[in-house]
Order: sequence, then structure tokens, then C-alpha cells
Amino acid sequence: MFNVSYHIVWLRDVRLYVSRSIRYQDDIYDRIWEHSLPLSPEISTINSSRSANFSSGYSEQPAATVLNTAVQARGTDMKYNLEKITNPTSEFSVYLHFAELVQPPQGRRHFTVTINDIIQGPFNSPGYMGTMYVNGSVRGIVQISIEATNDSRLPPILNGLEVFVVVPLLKSPSNSEDVNAMMEIKRTYGISEDSWQGDPCVPANLSWSRVGCSSNDSPRIISLNLSSRGLTGDITASLSNLKSLRVL
Repeated sequence: MFNVSYHIVWLRDVRLYVSRSIRYQDDIYDRIWEHSLPLSPEISTINSSRSANFSSGYSEQPAATVLNTAVQARGTDMKYNLEKITNPTSEFSVYLHFAELVQPPQGRRHFTVTINDIIQGPFNSPGYMGTMYVNGSVRGIVQISIEATNDSRLPPILNGLEVFVVVPLLKSPSNSEDVNAMMEIKRTYGISEDSWQGDPCVPANLSWSRVGCSSNDSPRIISLNLSSRGLTGDITASLSNLKSLRVL
């Protein structure tokens, strides 16, 4: 049996008028979000200055800032197609994030989510500033539709979208002490390399840049090149936790 890794394909924050990628300090997974969603038909945006309240068990929670803005359909449905797939046989895991930004008594949203012809729901939107997510696994092109039910008083919304490709792993994950040390080094020095997400060594073709790993079943970090990062300040004690480090 294979272990699996989830490699980010697309992360979408729905702030339509922000053209750059961004990372949020309150994102516990330090993801890099982009701000364009090819949705149809036309949509509008709604937002709130309040912070969303994460429900218990919301393990994949994005940054609260991501959920403070939503796109809202002008009609009864909106659709999203992810067509830039390099391998049509790939398996994808899709997460749609929702937070209710409209206060009562305007009504509640009731909607279904369809991911590649698989219908989920109907769902009731959470209470004001409440959160929820819908997850699905598909192969090939990712096609998503969110549609209001007949009894919904409000059109469907979407606050954020994540799509991961599922990568089989022939090796075990990197040594946990090394992973924890690298996360602390990343946090201490504010390193923002795009590749510094997930497991530092596994899978090998998605390993972190400037990081060298051993080839054993549970890889260890053996080299780390920070020479061109312009780092200042004290040397973090986390470097001493990389027990197999040979080159720095």
C-alpha cells in the first residue's frame, strides 16, 4: 500500500480586485493564495470586516482573511472549470470553503455542490460568520458547480477553493524532527520560497529548493543552502535539530 502526498495545484482566494499572490500570517499551513476565479455566469463580491468562526473539526481551515470575502452568483448557480491538467489520469482532492457573510433576516442559503457530475448536498449555509467546507475526489479535469435549491432565498457563494493532486509515495515521509526544525527555520527567518510547502523531501520531484535530502526510506536533511537569502539576526537553535546536516 502506498502512502500519499497532496501537492497543491490551485489555491484561490476570491478577492477579485487583487492581482498578486499573497500569504497570510494567520494561515496555519502557510499557503500561497491567488486571486482569480474563472467563474460563470457573472458574479458579485460581498465581504465582512468581522472574523469568521471556524467550526470544530475544520481541519483544512484557510486563513480567516480568505473567508472574509466571497463571490456571490447573480443568478442561481456558478460554475468553475480547471482545465490546465498535465495528466488527465491524475487524482485530485478538491476543497470548497464557505462562510456566511450576510446577516439575518435576509434569509438562508440552501445549495448543492456538483464536482464532476457527483452531487453533494443540499447544504444549509452556516449561521452568520459561521464556516463550512465541502470536499470531493475526482480524476482528470475538475468541473465544479454550486447551485441554489428551489427554496433558497439567497444565491450561492464561494469564499475559497483548493485543488490538490494526490501523489503516491514510495517512501515514508521525511524524519519528523527534521520537518519540525525546517518549519521553525522557515518561520524564524521569514523564508517565502514557493516550494517550501508540505514535506521538505518527499516526493523527491517536489522537494524544497536549496534543501538536500538523503535517499533512505525516511529521508533526512543533509544540506541546507541559505547563503543568498540575506539573513540577519541570531542563529536559530533549530539548526542544531537537523542531526544529519552535513553542509550548511
